[in-house]
Amino acid sequence: MSMKQSKMVRSMLVQVFKEKYLWASKKEKSLILDQFVEATGFNRSYARTVLRKKKDNVVKLRARKKRISSYDDDVRFYLEKIWEILDRICGKRLVMAMPDVLAKLEQFKVFKIDKITKDKLLSISSASVDRLLKPARKKLGRKGTSTTKQPKYLIDRIPIKTFGEWKSSLPGFVQIDLVAHNGGNVFGGFYSTLAATDVCTGWTVCILVKDKT
Repeated sequence: MSMKQSKMVRSMLVQVFKEKYLWASKKEKSLILDQFVEATGFNRSYARTVLRKKKDNVVKLRARKKRISSYDDDVRFYLEKIWEILDRICGKRLVMAMPDVLAKLEQFKVFKIDKITKDKLLSISSASVDRLLKPARKKLGRKGTSTTKQPKYLIDRIPIKTFGEWKSSLPGFVQIDLVAHNGGNVFGGFYSTLAATDVCTGWTVCILVKDKT
């Protein structure tokens, strides 16, 4: 047996016995160690170290390629402007509103957006919107507060849709929400507005309530 073959065989034996040794009981480990010493010719102390060593099976991962964004500064600029016009709504709602907003901006000649930038704005995902708007949100220096808990059993049972998914709804389907007038402080007593909006017609009724109870 050549030296190269000997090393290959020993390497295979190490892998086989190491797997057995890892999951064996204390009594079984002693027997496995005896068999390993006999098969490889290692002394017992060194054989035990080899079987306990974990670095042999380390997998080297390839360096992750840096993602190149297809959205340039022009896209970010107009996205931030549109976000401000729409009162800083969330990414999902902004994406749904984008076609109508761009059409109105062109109609009233508010912005002169080139075709490439316009196509990118129309095809952008909500995740990309949130990523591109992250610096702008950070500059606001504030974090939104909520007075609503979201138990999982309610989320699973109550279907929640954005306005873009209600295009075929008939009058009579409403969205209801509470708006807290607390200046960002969720502690103490404060008034809230209970707003109910008909999705089809946009008819809205607001009622002032002292507390949620």
